[in-house]
Amino acid sequence: MSSATVADEGLPGSIRDASPGVDPRLARAAQTVVLFVVFSALLAITWTRLAIERAPSEEILRMVGLAAIPVVAVLLVRGRWAPILWLVALVAAGFVALSEAFALTLADAWSADREGAFFTPVGESFETGLRGYYDTRVTFDPIAHPEMESIVLLAIFGFAAISGVLAAAGHVASAGVVFLIGVGWPATLRATVGGNSLAIGGLILAALLVVLFVVQRRRGTVAGAAQAAVLGGALVLAGVGAATSGFVAKEPVLDWQRWTPYEDLRDSVGVRYVWNTSYGPIHWPEDETVVLTVAGITEGAYWRATTLDNYDGFGWLEDLEPEPVATGSGQLDVANDPLLPFRARNEDNWIRQDIVVGGLADNHLIAAPQPVRWEVGPDTPVEVADGGVVFLPEGLTEGQSYTVWSFAPDIVPDDLIELTAVYPPTLDRYLEVVPGRTFATFSTPERDLRAQEVFGANPDDFLLQRHRAIYEQALAIIGDASSPYAAAIGLEQWFRNTG
Repeated sequence: MSSATVADEGLPGSIRDASPGVDPRLARAAQTVVLFVVFSALLAITWTRLAIERAPSEEILRMVGLAAIPVVAVLLVRGRWAPILWLVALVAAGFVALSEAFALTLADAWSADREGAFFTPVGESFETGLRGYYDTRVTFDPIAHPEMESIVLLAIFGFAAISGVLAAAGHVASAGVVFLIGVGWPATLRATVGGNSLAIGGLILAALLVVLFVVQRRRGTVAGAAQAAVLGGALVLAGVGAATSGFVAKEPVLDWQRWTPYEDLRDSVGVRYVWNTSYGPIHWPEDETVVLTVAGITEGAYWRATTLDNYDGFGWLEDLEPEPVATGSGQLDVANDPLLPFRARNEDNWIRQDIVVGGLADNHLIAAPQPVRWEVGPDTPVEVADGGVVFLPEGLTEGQSYTVWSFAPDIVPDDLIELTAVYPPTLDRYLEVVPGRTFATFSTPERDLRAQEVFGANPDDFLLQRHRAIYEQALAIIGDASSPYAAAIGLEQWFRNTG
């Protein structure tokens, strides 16, 4: 048997094809290090995005360092008993990772396991944390949900360790599958696309292309690297471009974002589409879902969650900047809204509602308009925005209850028809038809002439000009309406019967 053959014994088949003159073990080590670093970085990025505040960097690095222990063992330990030693290294590192993630000491495991001082708390915390991802709206508050942060740390360790061990053992394709599961799982938990989701998706695709390059037959050659770089760049650009294209299918073939191991939580529904205007058709689900149970209100009422304050030329958007507030005893007053009349502060004019959350996946507190006081429970994290809009950063959970009092005056059409178009300065921003283009108020003399001047002075403003036909149609419908309410009624009847 030649020395070359002996040198190749025990090495993965993918390494034996390395370039001539390159030490196979060194090539395997370099390949593993590259994959482990790429996998660990992207796993840390995708999992830490689930929390409002990222876990401390030292904790993340500690988990990655623990994950590297079994990987190094696979690279260094060879021979008949090597697989057993690899498993020992993986289990030992995992044991330390559990203790670090759930803040339990190793001494508890060795001295008091019979009383459940280690594994029982770990199991309970793991169950609480895992279930929290399906019962709590992410991103979550790590202070309020420490078990969920523990799951983040443990996931980074687990997926990095397993994918790294597989890569070190030469099973690069299997390592890529484990990595894909590791970065895909948090994507199913954070279904709302936002922030740098497309950029992260491109990085994940690039990482998988690195895996394909490693296992392809021409690895180690300049030509192979160049081809992989060109192909990888094209696929990344195509993937990101397709994700932003209007031709992407709107209905999922596999509703992967709703996969959950907890059947009792599967029926929660989100109403996030309400917070931005959409003029497409409404698709009602086949099965009814109870989202809220309300007691204390005897008449039909509209329900209010937020205000759509920003018109961008295409539709109304939620554009609020909530601020955290201290609730103390759990009671929160928002009756000092400058747009509310003075009598809204009189508690005799309030209507109480006791609300229990059902299958609603959202973070807005919902009430009959106009809410003036909330009771959410002691020390509950709360954020408040203009207009009395209240958010729970942790999201609503099934079975959660709160009480709200609303100012709901008994108004008849005769009261509204007499209102004049006198508006406080707070409402000036609503006179912008498109950004930077302000129209006169309803009561302004020669208002139509002023509007035509705005249109005529900006012929190249596409967003503004696309509203000209809408304005002229509305003017033809309302004619010489005597008040804003009369104009609103005229438009409402046109939409219902003609438009």
